Amino acid sequence: MQKIGDSTNTANAAGEYTEGSPGAGVSPTLIKAGWLNAIQRELVNLVNGAGIPLNPADDLQVFKAVKALAGAAYVQATELLHGVTKIATKEQVAAGTDDSTTVTPKKLAKALADLWRQATESLYGVTKIATEEQVAAGANDSTTVTPKKLAKALADLWRQATESLYGVTKIATEEQVAAGANDSTTVTPKKLAKALADLWQQATEARFGVVRLASQAGVNAGIDDASAVTPKTLRWGFLVSLSPNGYIVFPTWLFGWTLQWGTAVTVPSGSSSTTSFPIAFPNACFKPLLTLNAAANLSSNYSGGVSWAREKLHIFHYSDSGSSATYNYWAVGY
Repeated sequence: MQKIGDSTNTANAAGEYTEGSPGAGVSPTLIKAGWLNAIQRELVNLVNGAGIPLNPADDLQVFKAVKALAGAAYVQATELLHGVTKIATKEQVAAGTDDSTTVTPKKLAKALADLWRQATESLYGVTKIATEEQVAAGANDSTTVTPKKLAKALADLWRQATESLYGVTKIATEEQVAAGANDSTTVTPKKLAKALADLWQQATEARFGVVRLASQAGVNAGIDDASAVTPKTLRWGFLVSLSPNGYIVFPTWLFGWTLQWGTAVTVPSGSSSTTSFPIAFPNACFKPLLTLNAAANLSSNYSGGVSWAREKLHIFHYSDSGSSATYNYWAVGY
């Protein structure tokens, strides 16, 4: 661009206008056509450069041209294009999704400080590398396991399980389960079910197996040959009292035969007396047998009679001498 001093020698030393000083012999600056034409060309180029055709009736074309050219230069900066940009807000920096704004050092420092925190299951952050001891213990929940330490921890766990040591184990075969000798493999539910099914079979005289307990009615009937008799059902109804007045009661499966014995109360001559059995016969007393409880030599004649029921004896006694007597008895029934 030309200064006024480029077209006339009446400009000052700086090439600028001067009003002159007649007293000092200094002429005022003359405006010549060359300089005015240079200015006009500058303005025409400005308007044309903005893509605006010249219009003598529009005195705002230079303003419009400057505005258009300035607006064209005011573009959003991108990775491929120079331009202008906005300063990002704190929220934009924290979100980390906006790619068209600029982060200031202050906001960057705050964002980094917010991120430099202990990572948790619900919060992004930083973390330390776990030691081998921490990985082996399995209790620390705030450090990070590296592939190397993870591999070592898995290798330490990959060992044969025992009764006192956690580890891995093989699945037992059907043959091993059936043999019952291997103590280092694991039985699956399927193989266990098969082994139990093989064992859960009716026991016979030639084969081990399971057996049902016989009912009391079955024991009494004595027909079932596939169930087991318990001590209780075997003894059912068998009672014994080995005393001077005692009894033996056989089990119901032996028809409940009952034998009782004892000594009756003393009976006066010409009278009768009732004596109770140690226990009542369950169903009936078939026959009692009396014997006189006396010395070997008797000085008088004795006679006795008896009647009976399930629970007692009724004894009649007579003696020539009028003496009383005591009788022993045996009784059988069921």
